[in-house]
Amino acid sequence: MLPTAAGRREAGREAPHDLNLRIHGDLANVEAEWRRFEAVADCTVFQTFDWLAAWHRHIGLRARVQPAVAVGRFADGDTAFIVPLCIAPHGPARRLCWLGQELCDYNAPLLARDFFERVTAERFLDIWREFFLDLATNPQTRQLVHVARLQVGADAVAANFGVVFGGCYYHVLASYCEDSRAAHFGPGALHLRELLKYAIERGLQRFDFTIGDERYKLEWCDSSLKLYDHAAAATWRGWPAARAAAARRRLKRLIKQTPWVWNAVSAARTALGAYSRPARP
Repeated sequence: MLPTAAGRREAGREAPHDLNLRIHGDLANVEAEWRRFEAVADCTVFQTFDWLAAWHRHIGLRARVQPAVAVGRFADGDTAFIVPLCIAPHGPARRLCWLGQELCDYNAPLLARDFFERVTAERFLDIWREFFLDLATNPQTRQLVHVARLQVGADAVAANFGVVFGGCYYHVLASYCEDSRAAHFGPGALHLRELLKYAIERGLQRFDFTIGDERYKLEWCDSSLKLYDHAAAATWRGWPAARAAAARRRLKRLIKQTPWVWNAVSAARTALGAYSRPARP
């Protein structure tokens, strides 16, 4: 007996939200699950198995396109999504792209109808923070990590994630609450002073602001460590990628070292972050 939609939503609140992912390079291996899923998933005709299998049979095989279909499953085994991708030759290189994208008006994944009820926007944000959460809570690494916050009344107005090792405090991540009334008074700068005090009281010899040449670091640092990187193409096919990577590094350095450009980019990034932040009730 299949559970009702209401029952599935209720179960979803208690069930783990972990997703398992598997990549299939052969359409036949995923055909049965794909056909079952497309009957109940959110998708268009351009994501159905018959449409894409026909495209691959008549066009993809001749173009030496290799399917790379990603199937995601919830912890309880239910199919969460199917992303019909492929690896296609592109001159001397290869590209990861949508399967059949030239003859599909809509390139998109197949999603479980209750996907956004079981995996919320907040959950996606949590996934990006799980690495740092593991470091902070794992007994094997907890002694390396220093997590602190600056609190004004009941509000946490600034926070940081630091690492302590070898007589040095590494200032890895820092943030402040833009929505707080205290944001106009520089809570991040105040919190930094408290972190410096913490490092001094522990007898640490160095405070490392880590990578980046943001201007505020010059107010505190009495020395700087130059970092170097090197990119080289192993074959002629890698030459464009190496050149593009070098161009990106030069552009990034130019932006950070030009105050008015850096201020503009920072303001745009802040505005974009506020716009994309999920609304809270």
